[in-house]
Amino acid sequence: MYTIDKNISVLPIRHRQTKYPVKDMQPGDSFFVLYTGERTLTNIVCTLCSVCKHHRSKYPDKTFTMRRVTEIDENGDEVSGVRCWRLS
Repeated sequence: MYTIDKNISVLPIRHRQTKYPVKDMQPGDSFFVLYTGERTLTNIVCTLCSVCKHHRSKYPDKTFTMRRVTEIDENGDEVSGVRCWRLS
């Protein structure tokens, strides 16, 4: 059984800071998520898709795309990851 409590104030909503900068992006901007081996590339893509889809539910005029890419880091080494672009 559950007890009914009275006069318990509602806690304020806590907003987490997003890990990815989709909110601040302008058309043509992009960011790179490095593949470190902790998660699969597919998992990274799925996470970014969810983030962009959620953001797009609030701002339907914003569109994003992402690609698995290999880039050269500041040390000259090839690194794999996912790049996300804002299209509009």
